[in-house]
Amino acid sequence: SSPRRKRPRRKVGEKLNSESSPCKKSPRKGGVDDKRNQYGETPLHAAAKKGDVNKVKELLSAGANPNVSCAAGWSPLHEVAMSAKSEALEILSLLLDHGASVDVLASGEKAVTPLQDAVLYGSKDVVRKLVGTGADIYLKNKEGKNALELAQESDTQGMFDLLCELKGIKSK
Repeated sequence: SSPRRKRPRRKVGEKLNSESSPCKKSPRKGGVDDKRNQYGETPLHAAAKKGDVNKVKELLSAGANPNVSCAAGWSPLHEVAMSAKSEALEILSLLLDHGASVDVLASGEKAVTPLQDAVLYGSKDVVRKLVGTGADIYLKNKEGKNALELAQESDTQGMFDLLCELKGIKSK
């Protein structure tokens, strides 16, 4: 099983609002993005994380923003990129079809892209889809490392060789 990132915790009683949180509000008041859990996640974040394809379709059809961030700065694409669920690829495609930004850096502590998450925690199919959609393998995270460097350091499931193959780079 892959290591999971820990979510930053708020203090008991600390309210989640736009002044104390990096969350982006939905442009429509009373929209599907206004409801949030204790981590600032929208229903779309939760459905993507759970692998609930039907709920993701329903929320996107109702106008959910595929680029909305939670309190930790992650988009629904980040959530699904690191998912090991069998539905991850279908949800990833739905999010991308509805305008999800493929090269968005999470605003949180690690500031990673969905591709960097997928390289470290996701599947080869998800990595293939993200790269095929134009994800930048050279975009650097907050620590100054790109997806290729992260893949080489961790060698998770042969991701380094996969990235080299997808981008026509000679490995080793």
